[in-house]
Amino acid sequence: MISALFPPYVVRALQRVDPILLAALSLLMFVGLVTLFSAGDSEIDIVYRQGMHFMVGLVFLMLFSQIQSKTLKQFAIWAYGIGLILLILVLLVGETKKGATRWLYVGVDIQPAEMMNLAVPMMVAYFFAEKPLPPRFWDIVIALMLVFVPMLLIMKQPDLGTALLIALSGLFVIYLAG
Repeated sequence: MISALFPPYVVRALQRVDPILLAALSLLMFVGLVTLFSAGDSEIDIVYRQGMHFMVGLVFLMLFSQIQSKTLKQFAIWAYGIGLILLILVLLVGETKKGATRWLYVGVDIQPAEMMNLAVPMMVAYFFAEKPLPPRFWDIVIALMLVFVPMLLIMKQPDLGTALLIALSGLFVIYLAG
């Protein structure tokens, strides 16, 4: 029945998405919209806008579910390396706003620390994917270095919140690795 409603490429994308994940996300979105509606003086405009943001997020979920794991592994290496270079550039030539040097101006302001929110856990996961489990002591030490080098660079900006978030996400991946 679903194949009659959507083109074949959409059907293939839907088949690659975990149905439990999709159901959980849909439930969370619905609860969020109901909460927003009840807390927002019953204004439908804000609920509509948030619903549209949810739909855009679901489209990105469908798109990213099509990416092969090999491509994600390559992306992890590049994102981590470029992120480290950008963090060093922030310390050298970054823009200071409200006492913090967190941005690089390249036509628009970018904040490399935010890129590391994805790059660090992906890099640690890539590192452990290439190692036998349970991890050896030195593998854990190297993984901790993969986490703490960008964390320390971000703390120099100073941005303690992002640094802690990156540390926790990286440590969580290390914990999951065994």
